[in-house]
Amino acid sequence: MIFRRKLWVGTVLVLAVATACEDGGTAGTGDGTVSAEEYVAAVCTEITGWVEEVQARSEQVGQDVVTETTLEGQRGVLAEFLDDVVALTDDHLAGMRDAGVPDVEDGEQIAETLVGVFADARVVLADAREGVDELSTDDAAAFQAGAVELGSGVATALEGIGSSVTGLDSPELVAAAEDEPACAALSG
Repeated sequence: MIFRRKLWVGTVLVLAVATACEDGGTAGTGDGTVSAEEYVAAVCTEITGWVEEVQARSEQVGQDVVTETTLEGQRGVLAEFLDDVVALTDDHLAGMRDAGVPDVEDGEQIAETLVGVFADARVVLADAREGVDELSTDDAAAFQAGAVELGSGVATALEGIGSSVTGLDSPELVAAAEDEPACAALSG
């Protein structure tokens, strides 16, 4: 059970690390142009909120899985957890979109790419949620193997998505992120 908890916690946090640590932790798109400082503050606040909420739910799912005595119950805990994480991702993705477009060189491309990272991660997490329904509850070993395979697949997919931000660079956004407390919380 502990291994499974660590796998799920690690899986959902891969996205946050991959997105937040790349050149100052920026992401977002929107209709309006905003300063680098406003953009970074809004986006880092969204990502920080997402990370904190996912961590809290991860701790709870770890406790809930351990107390479940049936495989059906454990599958239900994992399903509820992923339902929550998908909903959180939707909420914070909307906030990132509302952050606008930073008034920096290639700001629109940066914003679209980084929001795309979160949107793609949302798809991966939603697919994982569907995969939970397919976990066998007839055999404990098959359930565990299926959960490990599902979690490993999610981690791999999220790592790939996170790598899509490689090469995005904005000195203005990096400087703004260095001065933004919400961004500091992500890197430290």
